[in-house]
Amino acid sequence: MNLKKLLSTSAVEKKYLEAGRVFGDNLSYIFLGKCVEFEKNLDKLISWELEYAKRGFKTIPLNEFVEFGRYGKDIKNILGKKRDAGEKPSYPAQNYKDILSWKEIFSD
Repeated sequence: MNLKKLLSTSAVEKKYLEAGRVFGDNLSYIFLGKCVEFEKNLDKLISWELEYAKRGFKTIPLNEFVEFGRYGKDIKNILGKKRDAGEKPSYPAQNYKDILSWKEIFSD
């Protein structure tokens, strides 16, 4: 059973925002190499991103999380925005992980 379904939308939004802040900060230092918990933090963000999108919200681009996580930029103006009717959800964190996977496959 997915216990996230039992959480309020406000709680999911807070968890998503915190996971995005942490991963955004990690990603801002990628030029130095991956931090120890990079993959774990990415997976956590993906999990909350999925739940947030399931509730009909537009997900937040990773560059916004970098600005938020590293520099403390206020992103409340893009948080809590519902998708338009018929608009498909986007999954920036999952897409990023997919790109990393493809890079690893073709890095030889």
